Amino acid sequence: MSSLLSRLGSAEVGLSALLHSLGELVAFASVSADPEAAHHVLGAAHWLRRALEDIGAETRLVCPRRARGGGAETSGHPIVLGRIVVDPSKPTIVFYGHYDVVGASGDGWLTPPFQLTVSDGCARGRGVTDNKAPIVAMIAMVSEVLRSGEPPPFNFAFVLDGEEEIGSVGFEKAISNECGWLAGEAGVACVLISNTYWLSDERPCLVYGLRGVVHLDVSVRGGSRSLHSGVHGGAVYEPTAELVAVLGTLVDQPTGTVRAPGFEKSVRPLGAEEEQLYDGVAFDADAYAKRTRASVRHVGKEDAARKLMMARWRQPCLSINQLSANANSNNLSVIPPTASAHISVRFVPDQTGAEMVEVVAAHLHAEFQKLRTPNALTVICCGGGEWWIGEPDSKPYQAAAHALESVWGQAPSFIREGGTIPVTSALERLMGAPAVHLSLGQASDNAHLDNERMSLQALYKGKQTLRQFIIFFAAALADEPEAARSR
Repeated sequence: MSSLLSRLGSAEVGLSALLHSLGELVAFASVSADPEAAHHVLGAAHWLRRALEDIGAETRLVCPRRARGGGAETSGHPIVLGRIVVDPSKPTIVFYGHYDVVGASGDGWLTPPFQLTVSDGCARGRGVTDNKAPIVAMIAMVSEVLRSGEPPPFNFAFVLDGEEEIGSVGFEKAISNECGWLAGEAGVACVLISNTYWLSDERPCLVYGLRGVVHLDVSVRGGSRSLHSGVHGGAVYEPTAELVAVLGTLVDQPTGTVRAPGFEKSVRPLGAEEEQLYDGVAFDADAYAKRTRASVRHVGKEDAARKLMMARWRQPCLSINQLSANANSNNLSVIPPTASAHISVRFVPDQTGAEMVEVVAAHLHAEFQKLRTPNALTVICCGGGEWWIGEPDSKPYQAAAHALESVWGQAPSFIREGGTIPVTSALERLMGAPAVHLSLGQASDNAHLDNERMSLQALYKGKQTLRQFIIFFAAALADEPEAARSR
C-alpha cells in the first residue's frame, strides 16, 4: 500500500491522492454478509490500520463476538481503532466510519463494482459513498491538520467498523474496554459520523435524527411435509394463505396507517422548534417520486412535501420485507407446510423497541385467532437498533453547519433520516459525548444500489468540510466564534 503521507508534497491532500487511496480501499470486496469475502474484509481492516499508522496513530484491532447455537460464540470482523494524542490536556474527537459494504451482484452495474472508476465528475464503485470515501476524507483531513505546523486543537481517535451493514452485533461490548484508551485524559468532545446523505445534490444537509428498528420473523406452520395441491387442495388448512391473510391486516393500504392498536402510542408530539426546521427544508415531492421510481403517497396533494418528510422521518412505519413459502422447490403445485415473512418496524421518539414488538405481535396473534385454524403462528424478534436524536442548536451541530456553509456557500438544511444507525447511541453512551452526523454524501449517490458513486466535488469538499468543522468547533468550545471565522 502506498501511504497517504508518501504521496504528499505539502500539508494539502489533493484530489488525486484521495482517489488513489479510495481506489485501493474500494478494491477490497469487503462484503461483511458474505463468508466467502472474509479475506477481503480482513484485508480492508489491515489497509486501514496501516493508513492510520502512516499518519502517526497508535492502532488496535478488536473483534466483536456473535452468538451461535448452543451458547457458543464466533468472532466477527475487526473493528479498527486508532488514536493520535497531540496533547493529553486537550479533548478528543472520535471519528466513526464503517469499511464493510453490501453485495454488488446486481446486473445493472456499468463498471466493475470493486474497481474504482472515475468519469463524468464522479468516482464509482461499491462502498464509495457508503462509507469508504468519508473514511478516506477523515484520515486525509487529520493528516493535513497534523502537518499544518499549528498545534491541533484536539486529539483524534478513529473507530472503523467492519460489520455496520449486518447490524454491528457485539460492537458496544467489543469496544467498551477501549473507551478510556480512545478518549484520553481530557475525554471526548464529540463523535463525528459521516454516514448519511443530502436530500438533493444541491443543498447540504445535517442529519439530527434517526428512527429505530426492530426486525420480526413471522411464520405459520401446518403439517410436517409438503402436499400436492391437486390432491389435497381444499381439504387442508394452508399456512401460506393464512400468513397472507394475517399480514394483510397490518396496514391500511389507502392511507398507509398501521392498524395494530397502540402502534403510534408514545410518539413524541411535534414541537414548534422542530416544525420550524421542516419549514427550512427544500424538499421536492415530485422529484422524490421520480427518483424512487415507485408509487409515492401524497404526491400531487396539498402539503405533499411536509407529509412525505414526516412519514419518512418522524412517524413509525411497518414494512414487509420478505415472503417465503416454497423457496426450495420448482414444483408449483406444492402446498408448503410452513410459510414465513420478515417484517421491519421503524419506531421513533419516545417509543421503545420492546413496545413495538409487543404491539405488532399482539395484533398478529389476535388476527390469527380469528382464522380458527389448528396451525401455529410464531412471531420472533431477531434484532434491532435504537432511535437517536441530536441537538441542532448544540455547539457541535452549529460548528458543522458553519463548516458546510463555509465550504459550499449555503446554509445546510437540518433533517432527519428514516433509517437506523445503532452505533450512534452506543458511541454516545460509551464516549460520554454527543454525536454529530455530518453528511458528505448526496442524494444521487446510489448507496446500496448498482452504480454507487460520489461526485469528485463532494469528495474533495467533504475533506475541506471536516477540516472546517475542527476549526469552528474548537472556536465554539473556546467561545471564540470570531477567531474561527478569521482563520
